[in-house]
Amino acid sequence: MDKEKFDKSLNKTVESIKDYINLKKEYYSLVLLERLAKVLTRFVVVITTTMLLFFFLLFLSFAFVGWFQHITGSQTLGYVVIAFIYLIIGALVVVFKKQLFLNPLIKGINSIFTEEEETFENPENKKNNEEETDK
Repeated sequence: MDKEKFDKSLNKTVESIKDYINLKKEYYSLVLLERLAKVLTRFVVVITTTMLLFFFLLFLSFAFVGWFQHITGSQTLGYVVIAFIYLIIGALVVVFKKQLFLNPLIKGINSIFTEEEETFENPENKKNNEEETDK
């Protein structure tokens, strides 16, 4: 009789371990999915903002050329000035690409993937923790 109880208990324990492993696997897949969604959202926001800034800069350039033509009478010279301004901006971007783009990108992605996971606590413990932080 003891052997049967032991076998049942062992089978129950093995099943519980299997369930626990499956739940952990599902949990981490959901965490990964959430974090990938955050990365993709940031990517879409960056692309959209970049496109809007591009169009803003394009129309600002046309306005400058029109203003410069009005002042100097030479539309071609206005486009040349804009081209040199873009050349200088491009050179600055190449020189400072690590500080401007690479470091913030790595830092942002790293912050998403290393953020603390929410722990599901007893509601009573959570209330006590909130009271302690308010003090």
